[in-house]
Amino acid sequence: MNIQFGFNNQYDGHEGELIRMAISEPILRSIRKKNYPFFLTFNRIVAADFDANFVREQLQKLGQVFTLSGRWNIVLGADFFAILSFDLMNDARHLSKVTVEVYSTTNAKVKDTTAALQSILAGMTGGVVCEVVWYYDSGSYDYDSIYELLADKIVTEAYPFIPRLQDVAKEYAESNESVLVLLGEPGTGKSRLIRYLIRKMAEQRQTNHAKVFYTSQQKVLDGEGMFTEFRTSDAMALILEDADYHLGKRSDGNDVMTRLLAASDSFISDGRKKIILSTNLASLHHIDAALLRPGRCFGIVETRKMNRAEAQDFFKVVAQEKKIMLEKELYTLAELYRLLNPGNAFVRQLSDTIRYMPAEKRGFGFAVE
Repeated sequence: MNIQFGFNNQYDGHEGELIRMAISEPILRSIRKKNYPFFLTFNRIVAADFDANFVREQLQKLGQVFTLSGRWNIVLGADFFAILSFDLMNDARHLSKVTVEVYSTTNAKVKDTTAALQSILAGMTGGVVCEVVWYYDSGSYDYDSIYELLADKIVTEAYPFIPRLQDVAKEYAESNESVLVLLGEPGTGKSRLIRYLIRKMAEQRQTNHAKVFYTSQQKVLDGEGMFTEFRTSDAMALILEDADYHLGKRSDGNDVMTRLLAASDSFISDGRKKIILSTNLASLHHIDAALLRPGRCFGIVETRKMNRAEAQDFFKVVAQEKKIMLEKELYTLAELYRLLNPGNAFVRQLSDTIRYMPAEKRGFGFAVE
């Protein structure tokens, strides 16, 4: 089996070591006797199915380009060289981690080259990459990072009860208030809405990478570890789903509320860190009033089932060519998606079961709502 190298230079052969030597020779010749005292490195997460031809064209604008087995890319310029390494992520095979190292003879050049490479990689994402720091135990290090691509589109017809949905998302991202409460029964779109809000926050900050802290575990909320880490991290949001028992009044012995209030007060000065809480509670009467005070809470979004007319409007947008019979008067958004894809009914039922098993891990917003 032949191995090929190079965009501008290409070598064929059977001996891997011989080919590595062949491609290394012009690289070493180019950088020999040069001093590269300035260095920068960074990582990016990109979609694994990116357009390789687009990447090659963009890299060639910066300098001479070599590639090794499709994984390593080396860009040679007059006064710099850069190394890009692509690795599929084990926990998200649809994403690749790119490690970039830039070496240059001047500080200005290393910054310019880094900015150019970051721009190229931004075009390879296909959406917002969300790093979900999933806390499963009470210690500061009891977490896993899960990466998801937030590229799914949202239609306003899925939320007829939220006037100006896109404006509300934008206003929340730009506001100084940190807390947003999503109130509604299971299946009415809360998880899907959270994903949309995170994507809008990233877009508002002109980045294709978002980082959020997430948990639904009582033992995590009983400790200080996650809250302490969140305060000092670069995460843009803390997500608490199914927080029914965590929003109660402090006078009833709810210590979690004390931590939430402290967290929201810590960030109220700039509002760049958000706290999004979803609950299945039927009303606000059981929620501590301090959490909902103006200046701390941006607003309360109450989700509900859609009536038949609203469901028909939804299908007119997402399934114009399908004839879907609506036999009931009221539908959750999850039920409408199941009607749209009836073959996935068993999978969705399993997902809804998983979301209420506290000992199991699940992806951020895994259950379709």
